[in-house]
Amino acid sequence: MRRQTFRVSNTLQEHRKVLGLSQRAIALVLGLKDNTLISRWENGTSLPNLLSVVRLITLYHTTFEELFPLGSEAICKDANAVSPPGQPSA
Repeated sequence: MRRQTFRVSNTLQEHRKVLGLSQRAIALVLGLKDNTLISRWENGTSLPNLLSVVRLITLYHTTFEELFPLGSEAICKDANAVSPPGQPSA
């Protein structure tokens, strides 16, 4: 069975560019070894963990709602649509 993919709409890239920062700079601030996760977060193919979300909100001087305009309900809905291996899709 093929695993379903999801994308979560966000404004992470826009906020980063307003500050004139590179993905690598954000990765360093967050203590990440490279910018791979930043790229995935900005593309919506992966979600940052809670601590990273709080740090991004602080760094970008914004709110969760501005970073993820569709809100937590849409994120949970998208995440629930992706079933663990061996489980049927919702």
